[in-house]
Amino acid sequence: GDSADVDTRSDVYALGVLGFELVTGELPHVLVGREPFAVVRAIRDEAPRRAGQLLPGARGAVEIILGKALEKERERRYPSAGAMAEDIRRYLEDRSILARAPTLRYRLGKFARRNPALSGAIAVALVSLVGGAVLVANFAFSEQRARRVAEQEALKSSMTLNFFVSVLSKANPAFSRGQDLSVREALESASADMAGALGSQPAVESRVRQTMGASFAALGRFAEAEREMRRAVAVAEEAPGKVPALDRISALRNLAEVLLTQGRLLEARQWIERARAQRADLPPGNDDVLLRIDHTSAMIGHQLGDAALDRTATASLLERAELHAGMDHRLLAFVRELHASQIERQDPEPSLALRRQALDDLRQRFGDLSPDAISTADNLGSALVRLGRFDEALALREGLHSKAVQVLGAGHPVSLSTGMNLAHAWQGLGDNERAVALLSELLPLAETLPEGLDVRYRVMQGLSTALFAQGRLAEALVHARAATTGFIRLYGEQHADSVLAMTSLASLLAQSDGHREAGPWFEQAVEATTRNLGAEHPQTLQTLSEYAAFLRDADRLEESLQTFAGLLQTLERLDGPSAPQTLVTLYQYGGALQQAGRHAEALPLSERLLRDASGSLGPGSPFTLLAPNRHARSLIGTGRLDEAETLLRASWTALDRPDIAPQFRGYVAESFLQLAQARGDVSEASRWRERAIELGALARE
Repeated sequence: GDSADVDTRSDVYALGVLGFELVTGELPHVLVGREPFAVVRAIRDEAPRRAGQLLPGARGAVEIILGKALEKERERRYPSAGAMAEDIRRYLEDRSILARAPTLRYRLGKFARRNPALSGAIAVALVSLVGGAVLVANFAFSEQRARRVAEQEALKSSMTLNFFVSVLSKANPAFSRGQDLSVREALESASADMAGALGSQPAVESRVRQTMGASFAALGRFAEAEREMRRAVAVAEEAPGKVPALDRISALRNLAEVLLTQGRLLEARQWIERARAQRADLPPGNDDVLLRIDHTSAMIGHQLGDAALDRTATASLLERAELHAGMDHRLLAFVRELHASQIERQDPEPSLALRRQALDDLRQRFGDLSPDAISTADNLGSALVRLGRFDEALALREGLHSKAVQVLGAGHPVSLSTGMNLAHAWQGLGDNERAVALLSELLPLAETLPEGLDVRYRVMQGLSTALFAQGRLAEALVHARAATTGFIRLYGEQHADSVLAMTSLASLLAQSDGHREAGPWFEQAVEATTRNLGAEHPQTLQTLSEYAAFLRDADRLEESLQTFAGLLQTLERLDGPSAPQTLVTLYQYGGALQQAGRHAEALPLSERLLRDASGSLGPGSPFTLLAPNRHARSLIGTGRLDEAETLLRASWTALDRPDIAPQFRGYVAESFLQLAQARGDVSEASRWRERAIELGALARE
């Protein structure tokens, strides 16, 4: 909706979601496995479940109160948190509540407005049929559930509702000394009161803390979310006989996922492994819970590059997900994507086939334009880029971005994400001008998003990279600083996105002669990624490659050469000789060898780079564009001057484009200068020196 069209009833809706989960233990919409932004579409288009469907004791007044808070039409909600709290108090005091259930006439009217083609007799028939089915299912479910929980349900529901009243009161100006507290502030205040309010019921307290942790995470408050999840685990483990195994294990998994969101993978692994170690405590019939625990564990292992998580392990997980597909089709799609990622290097075609299967299933079940389908299609585009199939990726992403804007609007986070990835595809094909134009349009929209959504910082980071490719270094630095600050504030310094942002900022600073400021950023990034991901994780190796290039340019040449030599061996062993990061390191290492005068050693490296860069990195990559220049310098250093001149002239012409940074031609001019000096041609050397200075590759002495 319109972010400007917000009043206190928006907070009432958020509190209604919180209350629903506090009472039932589940969210009002089925959101498990959906990508984060699908929540917006679900809230807009899907009717929330009734609390009584999930918990028989919530039927009647409690269900009506929660239903009123969750009304899609704001004018039908409670006007304030205080009004909602008053109705709950009336219920707890056995008085009549003020809210009333929606009438059948109103419900049918809403259905007809949403589905004009199914109005009239057809709509009535469908509603009657569904109503009968729900009645039978609810009766069977309630009979089974009631026998199990009847003795404890009343006490827990009463305690939960009383505590929820306190949360509502914190958000009500009448009870908060005239201050209009936000949901976050109300949660913070209620958290401090929870131990006293619920301390005698650890099962209730653990569940409530998990709910509050999820609410903080949804607000982008990950430190507070982690705090509540840790407290939920502590409460559950301190009273093992009073907290069901399902709640205890769920608390462990939820804590692991909060840490995973922050990029603290090694810590997340510790907690998810504790959850896995307690799987035997779960009662029968929890196969879906076991599958989600193992999926979270596998996701962490995949991001860590865990050798133990081989294709056999993810294939077994996929087989289990397919057996239980009826539980959660979205989870099945995500497991397919996980297995596809795991086999991508060795079996690219089967990997792409799995991603397409996941996409087709989501489209069939939830619609071609559902956010989950859009997100999965976007991931398919990223895989095509990694595999060097840029034309396919571009076609997919152009259609995808158009659909996202059509369905969700230009300012929706998913639309911003698809737009950013479309710009990346254009960059891969060398169209930096279109990339900068699109990202410049996206940035003002991204800056209106809440700070808890990282897509705003991703757009800044993407624009910084595209501007640098055009030689607009000062502008690129502005956006790189903003992105780095945002990621660190959101996720902390150890998160993968924070480390990438720090590395990018440091590289730009080094390009702008800011070596003194760049050094600490590089060192911080290397230390964080090595500690959190391990010495051989792809991101650690990428960060180390950038740091080695910095050492080269900071006149610490011997350190640079030693770092590059070990790094290249590791990359060739892990990824292969033509993998993207291997080729980037080849480019940088070759420059260090040339700077040290070791041209014979640089020659085979630059030759391989020239041969493989376009297919692996894409024709528009800066490393692809500058590969001929790098090889020409190796040729000059080994005395093959005529070959070098032919290569340089072709490169000079190819780089004469308005969307390519003038500095790139400046590097070629510097190579022409070296060629003229090698031939002893003073006049030609003087001419090329002036061109290199004009294009920003050399400073005037």
